[in-house]
Amino acid sequence: MLNTKHLKACKVKGYITEPITSEGHWQWEGHHATNPTVLRLDGDQRVFLGYRAGGSDDHHYSKSGSSAMGSHFGMAILDERGENVLHRLPLPIMTLRHGIELPKNLKEYEQYAEEHEHEIVLLHDFHMHCDNGHLYVVYHESEIHAAYDCIVRMTQKGFLARIGRSIELLDRPIAEIHDAWEEIWWKPGVWEPCGTGDSRRIYASEASKNDIFFLRLADDTLRMYHRPAPDIAVLDTGNETFTRPTPDGITAIGSLQTCIRPGFFDNSHIGNNGAPIRAKIGDVDVYIDLTHGVHNEQISNPDVDSWMMTYLPFLRVIDFQTGECLYYSSEPILDLDEIWKEYVEDGTWVSKLDHLRGVMFAGGQIETVAGKNGLDDMFSVYIGLGDTAIGRAEFKLRDLLPDRVIEDIIARKKRREIRIDNPSTAAWGFPEALCGWQWTIVNDIQGRCINIIRTLRKNGHTEGAVRVIPSVPGNFDADGIFFEEDCVRFVENLGWVVAYRGVRWEEDQYGKRTFVGHGLLVLDRENPERILYRSTEPIGGKVAKQEGWTGGRHNGEAWMFLEHAEDAIPEKVKFEIARIYEIAPMPSDLTKWLKHKSGTL
Repeated sequence: MLNTKHLKACKVKGYITEPITSEGHWQWEGHHATNPTVLRLDGDQRVFLGYRAGGSDDHHYSKSGSSAMGSHFGMAILDERGENVLHRLPLPIMTLRHGIELPKNLKEYEQYAEEHEHEIVLLHDFHMHCDNGHLYVVYHESEIHAAYDCIVRMTQKGFLARIGRSIELLDRPIAEIHDAWEEIWWKPGVWEPCGTGDSRRIYASEASKNDIFFLRLADDTLRMYHRPAPDIAVLDTGNETFTRPTPDGITAIGSLQTCIRPGFFDNSHIGNNGAPIRAKIGDVDVYIDLTHGVHNEQISNPDVDSWMMTYLPFLRVIDFQTGECLYYSSEPILDLDEIWKEYVEDGTWVSKLDHLRGVMFAGGQIETVAGKNGLDDMFSVYIGLGDTAIGRAEFKLRDLLPDRVIEDIIARKKRREIRIDNPSTAAWGFPEALCGWQWTIVNDIQGRCINIIRTLRKNGHTEGAVRVIPSVPGNFDADGIFFEEDCVRFVENLGWVVAYRGVRWEEDQYGKRTFVGHGLLVLDRENPERILYRSTEPIGGKVAKQEGWTGGRHNGEAWMFLEHAEDAIPEKVKFEIARIYEIAPMPSDLTKWLKHKSGTL
């Protein structure tokens, strides 16, 4: 896909928040004031920026042998453009006060773990979103050995009233306002639990903590986006802000949507950050989502024998109608440079942790001018810097999206209902159970995509899920992706390789034409939902032209490309896939869940 744009956001020098070390602040935000979450509320032009804060009272010894940090939920109120801080509240709006001192060494840790195993000791990574008149906060809370994803809410009207009461206290010494703050923010019942079984917990059974947000789609249902590490999955939850158990009591998890990309920057893990916001690409309603992608040099460099990670932001575009991912940037939208370097690469927290090289953790975005959210309107994104401070960057969607991607997203809406003649109805069943499940690959003719279907039959129940592999705006397969039954084979150091044909439709004064090229998918060898590689250009640059808009014709070429698949996959991709299999730096949580469900773990 040819592109001449820079495809980068523009950093704004300076900081929105930094740690405050003065009396009254250093105890709870003297170490970090970072990892933002941001939104506007109906009828209020101000921008509310929440952040994860930690101070001198929040250190404790962890089971890894290093110092860990608890956090509080701080709040800053920015001006109507989100550029300047009007007020920074002197105390957190959500906190955890300990009845017993946290452990500071191994002996204290072991005693604490024995006596207080199920006591909540940490809060972490807060995310706000609004829905149906309520403000929701999704966050992590941790026991000494385990972490959980939680959700609470209050009415937007109630939140604004509490903000107003808090601002009235700003001129008073912090030591004098604790009782009033307790009444406003901290007393029981201020935040309403809205998780499973009227609890705060989002998952219906124990699960690894994830990065979670909920989006309301065009059909007025919620879709949960979450991260069974190292990938991003989706689960339709109706109107519930939690998951329900499957028949065996294990939480539902959904299916994968976006995966790590060996051979690219985001080769280690990816995740959701702040809640996406609505935008327009032409007349197409979308959500824009700034995620984090993590590069681990241990995967790309055989001479590195331990984690060496860099966190940078990526752009995803999500279809408001369907919830599918229309675009995922191939490179980060911000790079490491001298701006913010004192925190991103040289900050206290990054310097202390040997496995971190640099951290820019996007935490949500807003329209610079409320209601202006088109291709040429300005947006601000807020970035957690080195797990310590917060910066701001600006972008226009037109500057971050390749022109052909924009054109294809607009055309996609118009072509959604087009039916093609003589479609391929291929289906291929995997020859063996993987993770204890049965798997099938099928062409979805109506969706012009490939579906990977998993099925589990156990104890009289049958359950399953569909992982969609859609066409990709901007690529040679922008209007359809199809495979044939004889075009799948297993390659030991890669996984399941699928040769497919991609179609691209174009129209001009001479009529409609279809351009057909072939590409490869590489699916994880034990969990085919995980796509480890997908062609972005037709193999060998070969494209055939056909008259009219079709699904292409099966002429045997895909099988020939499959036979020589190893030659068509970049060496760097092949190396990193093999390296991931060898060292397993971050085993897939979905793969573990599949094995747990089937009893093969």
